[in-house]
Amino acid sequence: LLILSGISLGIHFSMWVYSLRYTSITHSLLWVSMSPIVLNIGSWILYIIVNNNNILTRILFALSPFPISNVKKPTWLETFGAAAGISGAMILLLDIKGSEVGKSIFFYHKRSVSTDNDIVQQMDQVQNSNHRPSIFGDVAAFSGAIAVCIYLVIGK
Repeated sequence: LLILSGISLGIHFSMWVYSLRYTSITHSLLWVSMSPIVLNIGSWILYIIVNNNNILTRILFALSPFPISNVKKPTWLETFGAAAGISGAMILLLDIKGSEVGKSIFFYHKRSVSTDNDIVQQMDQVQNSNHRPSIFGDVAAFSGAIAVCIYLVIGK
């Protein structure tokens, strides 16, 4: 479990840094910080499955090496906070535009400067550039949030 915990934390940070290449910093920070919402939704799903009186699920949980039987039901206030976070994320997605010709909302990556330019000009362009948000970058950042949830659950 210790190795899986370290790997999931490494995936979290690497996916967050990777998402910065394809989306804006605002979108990246929003999606990578969704771990409380993912944990809340996962707690509800696990709570419903554990409290199901199906014999097959009881056998699977009895054979599981993890203590799944003591799943706490999330409070309604936590769930309301998760719903508010999801609605805020959906509002932020409204600023993704694919209206320009040749620009996709799913995958956006800036082309690098031609090789004839020197390194100083390339660094100036990178520092002064604005990343447009894309769904590809948002999904990469959200996968980092899922990875940190795995890290937190193992740590608990």
